[in-house]
Amino acid sequence: MLKINTLLIGLGNVGLNYDYKTKEIQTHAKSLFLNKKINLVLGIDPDEKQLKRFNKKYKIPTLKKLSNIQKNKNIHFVVISTDKKNHLREIKKIVKIKSVKAVLVEKPCGQNLKEFLKIYKLCKINRIKLFINYQRLYDKSFPIIDSILKTMKNFKGTAFYSRGFLNNAGHLLSLIYSMNFKKTKLKILKRGKNPDISITFKNGFIHFLNTPRDNLSNNEIEIVDENIKVKTSNEINNFEIFNLKKDIHISKNFLFKKKRYIKFDLKYSQKHVIDYIVKSIKKNQLTKLNKISYETSYFLHSLKKNF
Repeated sequence: MLKINTLLIGLGNVGLNYDYKTKEIQTHAKSLFLNKKINLVLGIDPDEKQLKRFNKKYKIPTLKKLSNIQKNKNIHFVVISTDKKNHLREIKKIVKIKSVKAVLVEKPCGQNLKEFLKIYKLCKINRIKLFINYQRLYDKSFPIIDSILKTMKNFKGTAFYSRGFLNNAGHLLSLIYSMNFKKTKLKILKRGKNPDISITFKNGFIHFLNTPRDNLSNNEIEIVDENIKVKTSNEINNFEIFNLKKDIHISKNFLFKKKRYIKFDLKYSQKHVIDYIVKSIKKNQLTKLNKISYETSYFLHSLKKNF
């Protein structure tokens, strides 16, 4: 396989718009187009205006529907950047293209647990590698954060999520995967479409609280144990790690003082995702990150069933 022939379904914000007038790489369109190992052959979207914008910028052919694609099209990789209600429908079409080796689906991968499991099963049966776009997992800083969180015991935390539980709580959950999703207890603090909940993990608990305003983007987390405090800012892209330091004013007292800053590369977030997937396709293997993304989506959809 010289180049990976790729199909992009969905030309909305993360598909096309976010970096349309910038030099950053925050969309699938730009990350695919600029990757030298990928041949972006087609963009699909029902919106005529978005098709024209895509074609104007990238000079790539477009279609309104995946069903219009020729059956013998030699496609190796498909990116699904549509609303979650369309994920399963598109996967059912994609598995019929026998040349497809891998699929990247926007989080949370399906509308609910039943759809997620169907997508997972369809990909597995058809030997298609499934990637889910929890973008921070693919950043070079993720292993550093992961290693720090693994050391935390008897922790307590508060996480704020906004603009939809399924849309954004998963970004927070994917980063705290080390805290063990398999041994948790759920307490609902406030019911609703976007609830307030408390999740007790093996070594501590975190309250997940919905930001009051629907149109305010505010996704942050703070976790504290006996020795470390982890605090995020800038939409979970900047991490501050605080360590203990003796209080100079009060004997035998300690404060969280020493800081270590860790940043995720927000400006080139989707570039890192595609770079990682290209390597996985070339090596013909699944990785730890696939497992984390699967279990995050499974856990997220499992929680949603209770609301």
